[in-house]
Amino acid sequence: MKYLLIVLFALIVPALSRPQQQQNPQQQYQQHPQSGSATTPVSIVSQTEVVGPDGSFNYSYDASNGIHVEQGGYVKKGAEGRAVDPNNPEATGDIQVIQGAYSYTAPDGQQISVRYIADDNGFQPEGDHIPKAPEGIAQQQQQQGFQQQPQTFQHQERQFQQQQFSSTGSNPSQATQA
Repeated sequence: MKYLLIVLFALIVPALSRPQQQQNPQQQYQQHPQSGSATTPVSIVSQTEVVGPDGSFNYSYDASNGIHVEQGGYVKKGAEGRAVDPNNPEATGDIQVIQGAYSYTAPDGQQISVRYIADDNGFQPEGDHIPKAPEGIAQQQQQQGFQQQPQTFQHQERQFQQQQFSSTGSNPSQATQA
């Protein structure tokens, strides 16, 4: 009899302890209606991709919504002893160069086109919509061979005077400088 009660108890308790209402996780996600017109899927109209054994590459694609993207890259030999990363002066060697362009139509109807290069001088985008430095500043930087240099900070140890207080607490006496 005890054995029957134990088995019955072992079967009934788990059945009663399970959640009473099962929730379907898919029911938690509700699709909200989007304002405006329905979006049409964008398809790739043309696409090219070439990868060289030396690490160079070129790719481009055109989408049905007017987006055009092209990019290429190659490895450039770095100058001997010249740091390739201003934040890490010990990093010398080859430099990855990436050049490319992309264009699209902005929501206001303006055609946006950007050409860029990324190399040991950083990311350098160009486009009619990208602000440019005033002409005087740009010329001055070119004449001076402007190049951003990493900042170095030197820690200066300062000596502080420590005060020792007597056990009576009345007169502080100066200790030697640390």
